[in-house]
Amino acid sequence: MAIDKITASGLGDGGVSTADLADGSVTTAKIADANVTTAKIVDANVTLAKLSATGTKNNTTFLRGDNTFSALSTTLAGLDDATVNSGDPAYNSNVAGASVGHIWVNSTSGEVYVLTNATTNLNVWTNIGDGTGTLNASYNISDILVVAGGGGGGARGGGGAGGMLQAAGYSILAGNTITATVGAGGSAGTTGDGGDGGNSVLATNGGQWSTLTAIGGGGGGQGAGRAGGSGGGGDYAGQAGGAGTSGQGNAGGTGSSSQTVSGGGGGGKSAVGSNGVGNSRGGNGGAGLADSITGSSVTYAGGGGGGSETVVGGDGGAGGGGRGAFNGNYAGTNGTANTGGGGGGAYDAVEHAGTGGSGVVIIVVPTARYSGTTTGSPTVTTVGDNKVIKFTSSGTYTA
Repeated sequence: MAIDKITASGLGDGGVSTADLADGSVTTAKIADANVTTAKIVDANVTLAKLSATGTKNNTTFLRGDNTFSALSTTLAGLDDATVNSGDPAYNSNVAGASVGHIWVNSTSGEVYVLTNATTNLNVWTNIGDGTGTLNASYNISDILVVAGGGGGGARGGGGAGGMLQAAGYSILAGNTITATVGAGGSAGTTGDGGDGGNSVLATNGGQWSTLTAIGGGGGGQGAGRAGGSGGGGDYAGQAGGAGTSGQGNAGGTGSSSQTVSGGGGGGKSAVGSNGVGNSRGGNGGAGLADSITGSSVTYAGGGGGGSETVVGGDGGAGGGGRGAFNGNYAGTNGTANTGGGGGGAYDAVEHAGTGGSGVVIIVVPTARYSGTTTGSPTVTTVGDNKVIKFTSSGTYTA
């Protein structure tokens, strides 16, 4: 009788040795799933060469779950959640795949930072070593100049200069919007008081400060001068000049005490307006102040000269102040645009007064952080490592 089947129970232990099996006669198809257990594999019999995994197979690598041999990282730079770089991180490092907790090591200085805000272009890196300084999206506006519109000349008093503010080192954050409002010059008051200049304002929706406001210059008087950033000059018969704003300008001058009509000069950033002097001249406008924020020295916020009946009108103060009128010879002149200069005083309706000069707002930011996003068509120039943004009319800059 032929034998066509041998069961496992029909074989004694060791009954079939490997020598009894022809090479290649036991294929994987003839082995039931899960029947070759680790207990049935002799130690050290599955070598690296018998593994199908890709990659270098040696004692410096390990087998990954994706059937790939990979080397162990021996440096921080080789880790997925650490960066080693010769410089510091920045607000816009935006390390690919990095989340809060990512480590950055400066290999030059040894400083170590951890990412505490991973928002794109608003990264915040906090120093966790012995060093100091959190690196984020903030930066400084290194210089600021805000000048209001100058007051218009009055019936005789010169217009006061627009208030002038200087500041430095205010911080802002990337994405903040800075709004510049440039004050207009005050209207001429040929037979009455001159109009006050408009305020100039620099405001932001974030950062270290919220609003800087320069007060418009006071109009020159037909009676007393008007108060403002700098005060307007008073009319003749001893009319007082208007008060200035502390830190922004000075008072206007008093009109002549005699009936020989001479108005007082408008106040300027650096000096009060001169008093009008009967039978001598109208009061000179107060001097303004020079500032080199644009890279060149420019004088701003000069007061307007007082007008006169029988003698010369007062000179405008340095910084855009207009000259006062001289009866029968010349009218008062306008304050210079974008300096905040006060307008020259009139001599009644015969020789008209000058209007005040408009204001200006200027900021300076590092070229490396300049976004180029503006409205209102400011003039942008490069001075050294900085961009100078000059607003001669209202507009915005987005950091």
